[in-house]
Amino acid sequence: MAELTARETGQVRQRRVFYIPGFDPLQTRRYRQFYRTEGPAQAAISGYALEVGRKRGDAAHGWSVTAQIDGESVSADVEVLAWADIIGGSMRRTIAATYGQMLRTADAARRIGDPAAACALHQVLHRAHRRSGGHR
Repeated sequence: MAELTARETGQVRQRRVFYIPGFDPLQTRRYRQFYRTEGPAQAAISGYALEVGRKRGDAAHGWSVTAQIDGESVSADVEVLAWADIIGGSMRRTIAATYGQMLRTADAARRIGDPAAACALHQVLHRAHRRSGGHR
């Protein structure tokens, strides 16, 4: 009897993993270092072999992983999507533009029925306005 292929059984042999840590003060290389030390330790506990290597492709931050699990070879490309890379590029650089974006967000929150979020953003804007000397 012929052995079924990974495609026929639905088993995944290769993955691309995106890790989104959110706003985190840790540098992205810290995640790679953590995975480099903890990944093989977990593999040893679970009874499989795992190696962490250099990133492949054009990912800004990431690494590759190869493993032998239950006699099968698997691999993954892990990419860390840093907050600054995702959000920072879409934010305008001026203070006025940032306040405008906050007002639009507050208005959207008010329209969808989240008065607490809208109120909080308006309070932040009011305090910032007072600190800037705009409210005497």
